[in-house]
Amino acid sequence: MPAKEHMSSKRSLNVTLDRELYAQAREHGYNLSAILAEAVAGKLRAEAREKWLIENQKGIEAINKYTEENGHFSEYQRAF
Repeated sequence: MPAKEHMSSKRSLNVTLDRELYAQAREHGYNLSAILAEAVAGKLRAEAREKWLIENQKGIEAINKYTEENGHFSEYQRAF
């Protein structure tokens, strides 16, 4: 078999899970790989968001101050 056929975007790994929790998950037909992938992706997104907010805090504060003092950028276009 060519080496390319062995390459995958997924990686196999072992995970330790409480025996009873595992039994309940199997009973409900849960796809533990999908649940783990979703949980890890969510955690990474939350951390990236938090990092972005910290890195951009000064800019956010500046825009908020400007808006408080001068109104929204598009206020002049409002018809109501």
